[in-house]
Order: sequence, then structure tokens, then C-alpha cells
Amino acid sequence: MSSSYDNLDWTKHDTKDTIFVCWNTSDVRELRPDLTDEQCRKVLRKVKDGHDATLGISWDVIETISYDMYPIQV
Repeated sequence: MSSSYDNLDWTKHDTKDTIFVCWNTSDVRELRPDLTDEQCRKVLRKVKDGHDATLGISWDVIETISYDMYPIQV
């Protein structure tokens, strides 16, 4: 987990009836260090907008979407 999670107060999100799962631009950056902050934000928005509860959000989902959006230029 990246250090940007250290300042989150999880008690404000998780309750006895819910859970909170957090992904951020640092996570995208771990997979795609070539992307800008704005591109990482756009990847996260696309992940959120296309969220499929059957698949969930995983490293693989984030990576696939990031390469779909921003293919490596050769």
C-alpha cells in the first residue's frame, strides 16, 4: 500500500454494515510511471465509471484500462 493511505481515517468510511476500498493516483503510478498526474486521474475516473461489480477493481483492471487509454508509443 502506498504511503498516501497513511493519512486516511478509515473509521470515517467503514461501518459495521459497509466497507470502503480506496485506489488512488499513486496506485496507477506504480503500474504506469510514464503517466502524468492528470492521466492517472483520468484512468481512475474511467475505472470508476466502468466499474463492474462482478469483476471488481483490481491491479489487472487498472492496468488494462491504463494501457487501453494510453498505449505505449514506440
